[in-house]
Amino acid sequence: MTNPVFELKAQEYNEKLAEALKQVVEIKEPEWAQYVKSGPSKERPIEDPDFWHKRTASMLRQIYKRGVIGVSRFRTKYGSKKNRGYTPEEFRRASGKIIRNILQQTDAAGFTEIAKDIRGVRSKKPGRELTAKGKIETEWYGTLHYWRCYCCGKTMVQQNDCELEIATIDL
Repeated sequence: MTNPVFELKAQEYNEKLAEALKQVVEIKEPEWAQYVKSGPSKERPIEDPDFWHKRTASMLRQIYKRGVIGVSRFRTKYGSKKNRGYTPEEFRRASGKIIRNILQQTDAAGFTEIAKDIRGVRSKKPGRELTAKGKIETEWYGTLHYWRCYCCGKTMVQQNDCELEIATIDL
């Protein structure tokens, strides 16, 4: 069996996973996101209406590939060079609030969790890692069946004893 994370091109994979993530209730763009830039190197706010889901898909793919990764590394990855006029360009890291909010939403959805202590790392919070549900979602983007619980409102991959509304995601 082939793994689409490594088999498909990054852009193609991220677009498919972003479409699947639109069905997850916990992952939604905050209202302030349409007014902010994605970093200090940008001149204008984000214009792509699907930016939030595409960035979430990209971050889940990176966590899948690298294992444990934190906000600081994501800021460096998504940063770019700032045009400073006549002076030479300088690298600027991306906005941390967007990255933190996406990670908090993926934690709430059950795709990621704060990594436990890692040998050789001093930090109390070394970064995020994928849960079993997150690995399944990144490998099988959009082919899972989700249930929404009427009692607690959580989105689940497996069926519980609660009354359920079935919502299938097929790409």
